[in-house]
Amino acid sequence: MLNIFYGRENLDKEKFIYDNIGGRALLVVPDQFTLEAERELIAHSGAKALMDVEVLSLSRLGYRLLEELGGSKRTFIDKYGRHMILSSIAAEEREKLQVFKGLEEKNSFIELVNNFISEMKQFNCGADELAEIARSVPDGSYTQRKLEDLYLLYSEYEAAIRGKYTDSEDYIDLFLGKISRSELVAGNHIWIYGFDSFAPKALSVIGELMQYAADVNLVLTYDDKREARDADLFALAETVIRNFENLAERRSIEVRKRAIPKTYTAERADKIQFIEQELYALPARKYAHGGQSTNPAEGGASEAAAGTDSLTLVAAANLYNEAESAACYVLELVRDFGYRFSDIKVICNDQETRGPILKRVFKEYGIDLVSDTSKDILQSSIVQYITALMDVVVEKYRTDLMIKMLKSGFGDLTNDEITDLENYAIKYKIRGTMWKRPFVRGESEYGAEALLRMNAVREKALAFMPDLEAIFEAETCGEFISGLYGFLYEKVKLPEKIADLTVLQTEQGRPDLAEETAQIWGKVIGIFDQMSEIMGEQKFRAAAFRDLFEVGISQVEIGILPPTKDGLMMGTMQRTRTGEMKALVVVGANEGVLPNEKPGSGLFGSDEKNLFKENGIELCKVDDVRFLEERMGIYRNLSKPRERLWISYSLSDAEGGPARPSGVFTKLTGLFGDTPVARDALN
Repeated sequence: MLNIFYGRENLDKEKFIYDNIGGRALLVVPDQFTLEAERELIAHSGAKALMDVEVLSLSRLGYRLLEELGGSKRTFIDKYGRHMILSSIAAEEREKLQVFKGLEEKNSFIELVNNFISEMKQFNCGADELAEIARSVPDGSYTQRKLEDLYLLYSEYEAAIRGKYTDSEDYIDLFLGKISRSELVAGNHIWIYGFDSFAPKALSVIGELMQYAADVNLVLTYDDKREARDADLFALAETVIRNFENLAERRSIEVRKRAIPKTYTAERADKIQFIEQELYALPARKYAHGGQSTNPAEGGASEAAAGTDSLTLVAAANLYNEAESAACYVLELVRDFGYRFSDIKVICNDQETRGPILKRVFKEYGIDLVSDTSKDILQSSIVQYITALMDVVVEKYRTDLMIKMLKSGFGDLTNDEITDLENYAIKYKIRGTMWKRPFVRGESEYGAEALLRMNAVREKALAFMPDLEAIFEAETCGEFISGLYGFLYEKVKLPEKIADLTVLQTEQGRPDLAEETAQIWGKVIGIFDQMSEIMGEQKFRAAAFRDLFEVGISQVEIGILPPTKDGLMMGTMQRTRTGEMKALVVVGANEGVLPNEKPGSGLFGSDEKNLFKENGIELCKVDDVRFLEERMGIYRNLSKPRERLWISYSLSDAEGGPARPSGVFTKLTGLFGDTPVARDALN
């Protein structure tokens, strides 16, 4: 049985799900929504709810099935391992490349190929299918030559892992045929929520669940009224419903489509309700000044009870003023209106430029802002220390690398000793093997006793280096990794120092940093493990190994959760999935940012993707789908807060040039003529 439940964002779908999810059930949500979904489940149903209901992402569901039915002990290659293998293949095959020759050493190119292969696997497109696609486009065309390059890299990658490892994107193929025997699935009610679209492989999994679970319940944001003034907003959901109906028909499974009852109408402030109705409506109505919500939120969601207008529109002079205005507003809500930080969400699509500014400014105002976007770890002190250790040996004790290693914080020297050593090395031009010999220069200036102390510091700094150099005599990469493990654990005692650092960070009131530090060490170990699996038998070449380690570690990202339940989170429109919230703060409602119109980095342009789609070929998600997902994210999030929406744009960009408000911001100013746009809100 397949039940499709749908409704607009004026309905509380979470409450509908939690009211009807009884019995043994699995709630399947996007990866980034699992924690929030668990919290919402407990809040709606009580702590005992999790006894019979389990919240899982699709990937986690797969691993649970492999644990149950066998297959979880395979050696998996994730995207980091795939990146390292592709780097080696691209270097070896560079002369055969047509379009991409010259890019094989660029990390950004390998990342694009990595992501492309990952997406192709999700769309059930293998190397052979890619070759067939290449034959279907005009001979000698630029597109054909690109496809042939990618076929070369893809097929060589598949050959490299065949019989040895399993690509993590292929784990679905491992458990798909086993679902029929799963006790985890049999008799369970499956609820699927929070998705805007599904890749073909995900559809295959859900098809099997429909066949063997008690039922599958799909909950979507959708309006079935074709005369609705914003019907285009739900075009993607309509496609999803059609795909599921076709899937059910092929499997002879009954389908029931039902609208979520109006009794689940969400409690929202008047203007938030109006935004939900009119944001993408054509033609749009004007807001009637002074209108009261017919269903005010408990605790004061109506305009009068909220204390101030529920909609605030801000035009800031620059990115820093914009960040300060947002921080001031959050503090006002907490200080004057009794909000908790967990009642508020911050959304900013411009994580590259505005993200760091927001974090820094919020910190100045005493607010820890935690991003739910992933961050790379290449610049972390742990990674810097390990790479510096290898660099010192590979580059034969280059002075800047020696100082970098000592300043990482994991050596045994004090800050004063490091400073003295650095000053001496710079003044007397200490280079290369001079580090290994007693210092003799400067005795007349330092004095004999001071020079002795300086040599004692030098010996302390290099105490473990002979042991490290011995490891570099390894014959194979596997031997080197094993030796390096032992060196880091036994000689340097790096795990103990990392544990001490996490304790210190926690005591300093930075549990988020402590969690980040612990995650980074785990990721480093994971990279070494994959390198051991991939190239353990290969001949060890120090420089090549070091470069490959950096390639792998550069792709590693970690996600940090709020250190406390009352943390303030920042996300992006498309990625962020939230439960109940009282207030939403949207920063960066500028043209090209909201919606995010930055061209997606990829190997194919929009025209090429659309050409593939027109020919019935699905090898990646087309840009039109991404745009629809972004628009749905904007609609969903701006309709979500119970009481307040604050949204801003900057009059200038990061370089000081003029910047324009986005169409979304302009639409809001048009809908609410009674809500003036605040200028330089800090003044």
